[in-house]
Amino acid sequence: MKKIVLLFNMLCLGFFFCEAQLINWQTGSGDPCAGTGNGTANSTSDAACITIVDLCRGGGINSASGGDFNSNGFDTSNSDCNDAITDDDCLTWGFDVAAGCSVAAGSVIEFQLDRSNTGPGNYCLDVEIGSGNGFNTISTGTISSSTGCVSDQVNATDINGPITVTFRLCAWGASGGSGTMDIEDGIASCGGAEGGISLTELVPTPVNFTFFTARPMTNKAISLDWSTSSEESNEYFSIEHSINGRDFVEIDQVHGALNSDIERFYSYIHKNAVQGVNYYRLRQVDTDGTYSYSAIEAVTLTGKMEVNIFPTLAESQMTLAVSAELDSDVQIEVYNILGRLVITDILERGATQTILNVANLQKGQYLVRISNGADVHTSRFIKK
Repeated sequence: MKKIVLLFNMLCLGFFFCEAQLINWQTGSGDPCAGTGNGTANSTSDAACITIVDLCRGGGINSASGGDFNSNGFDTSNSDCNDAITDDDCLTWGFDVAAGCSVAAGSVIEFQLDRSNTGPGNYCLDVEIGSGNGFNTISTGTISSSTGCVSDQVNATDINGPITVTFRLCAWGASGGSGTMDIEDGIASCGGAEGGISLTELVPTPVNFTFFTARPMTNKAISLDWSTSSEESNEYFSIEHSINGRDFVEIDQVHGALNSDIERFYSYIHKNAVQGVNYYRLRQVDTDGTYSYSAIEAVTLTGKMEVNIFPTLAESQMTLAVSAELDSDVQIEVYNILGRLVITDILERGATQTILNVANLQKGQYLVRISNGADVHTSRFIKK
């Protein structure tokens, strides 16, 4: 069963690992709605899950010349999307999702769109998920006389089969009845090199993730943590690091559970991180060698231990907190205004805060010195 589990209703582009499959509608040949020439063109989608529904012109517009999906005969009196829908000045296309299959949240529809000088200058793009459920607008915009790229997220939640998904592109604002609008065929930069319209369909990998985070520990170490709710044929995770967010290198591997249907937690400490921004991603590798990537996590090392004490006007106790878990004990020393040491304490390794008892101190101003050997921080407070 091809289905991704979207825990907490989050997108695959966030914490979850998804592969992208491409569905193309070829606009440059064939007769729309005739069942030929406008199906998949070099698509990578699983044919057992997705069936193309051909391109069609609405009753209010006509076929125009040219190799692209050209149309003319738009009603020049139409002034908005509702007018265009009423007159059926629209193009439609779609796909069927088979039972047991899903298209994941975040999938993207994309195509090239332009017009002649007297063609319609505005469009609305709608989608209907499930026949008879009604159309919802996912995009509106203007059409220029030079090619423009329309790219929109289709769905905010999973689309689970069996179901039909239909797109409707309506246009208005034509200044002449012979003015044309067309969807370009096969522009590589938008819509794909093979077809004029493409859907980047997000589908699952065999591992379902609940989170992936990166956080600083010290000025040299960063902790990576992630968990899975289920795993299938998961051999290992490759941990990859970058200093520019583009060029990644593997720094280590963590074994996967192969197959699991319970929640599992993983962690890794990068002990040789750099000062500044560090980028991380996980490459999840199956037993057959196929792999997919996580989203990129970025974390900054400042080289300094950040400390916060509160309240600074204390009566009986105060809280001391550091910015991150440290890999060594932190020495805490409190001095009075004469420089005499009056309190010593330890913030133990791994802890992020401690409570200082100042009830027995005399009223006045005090200095707190916090040190972990490599970094020293000082703060002041007043005992009232």
